[in-house]
Amino acid sequence: MDCRGRCHGRYMGPFVLVSLIQACWGASEAGVAAVSANAATVLDLDDGCGASSASGTCALHALQHRSSRRLMDDGLSQAQGPEQATQPDWVWSKDQIWAQYGIWPIPGVAFERQTNLTASSLAMVLTWFCSRWVVYSWPKVAFWTQEVLRRTEALPNALTAETQHDLNKFVRKAAYLMCVFDFDPQNGTEWSVPVADFMRQVRAAPSTSLEMPDLSGWFAEPPQSASLFTVDACMFWVTSNLCDLGFLARRLKGNKDLGDSVCWDKVPKREYNVPFMNMSLDLGFNLIPTDADFEHDEYLTCQEHRLTQEELDASCPMFGHYPEGMWGLPDWLFSFGEAPEEGSETYNGVLQCNAKIGVPENAHLDYSNLFPYADNMDLMETPEW
Repeated sequence: MDCRGRCHGRYMGPFVLVSLIQACWGASEAGVAAVSANAATVLDLDDGCGASSASGTCALHALQHRSSRRLMDDGLSQAQGPEQATQPDWVWSKDQIWAQYGIWPIPGVAFERQTNLTASSLAMVLTWFCSRWVVYSWPKVAFWTQEVLRRTEALPNALTAETQHDLNKFVRKAAYLMCVFDFDPQNGTEWSVPVADFMRQVRAAPSTSLEMPDLSGWFAEPPQSASLFTVDACMFWVTSNLCDLGFLARRLKGNKDLGDSVCWDKVPKREYNVPFMNMSLDLGFNLIPTDADFEHDEYLTCQEHRLTQEELDASCPMFGHYPEGMWGLPDWLFSFGEAPEEGSETYNGVLQCNAKIGVPENAHLDYSNLFPYADNMDLMETPEW
């Protein structure tokens, strides 16, 4: 991948850095050495994989071993009967959180899991990404989280291995489509009509259906087929908080009757144009964040209540699922968000939803870019280009 060509600014702020590092890792030996040296000063070396491990083979082996366990079929009961989902606690343990981030195989450096580089680098930026990305992407977030939620609520608590497998696939595809920048139904772009048509198929399916349509026809044609990618940093965060976002979307929708419509294709798409040479580029977000970023009265076309900065600031970045003080960040300085009242409808509903979709275990970083025809996505045939 040419870092001067495709590494553009669509994944705002810190997630640009994540995408760049994932896509362009190894391009500069000096850069790798600098990151490794810096990491070594702040992170302890893994007791089982010493600093002398050649080319980080031990860390790489650990990552590969962990990734191999995370294939879609892993963790599913091989028994013929249904398996009862275990309801997790609201606040996840540090072991669960460390498992989400895994090990980043930097040559020559191996890490203890509680002090890995990615967790440290993302901790302070999750809040900004959460609030800004959600408000810009709300039409996609509201649609896909509601579709996942209505399916999980239609399923029994005890799922067969086959049903669990199909649900995992549906959730993964929904998270992917939520994170693809251009896959937006809002009115005013060339993507609006085909995306809304795709969403209508999903919306029309019964709540018991775990099938996702293929990205065929217009989506499979260039140049749009080349834009169907995302970074797994986005999918990791979306999947971690998918159930929470679903209940937020339901609460904001209120009593607004959308019928069987997608609705969000009636909402005009805002443009955030900046001059570039002799043209204008729509970045999809403001370069200089302001409180006005949260003023989206056009969203009231499809929901009864406003999505406010106060709502997001209280919940972001992890809706209270991470313990205060995680990664040594004092609670007076940094909050991982507030949990809803224990025993409330939202509290119980999120826990039940997370148990069915396997969060936090199924929300993890694999340090890769994701495409619809690979990475266990299975949404499109591999393009000939």
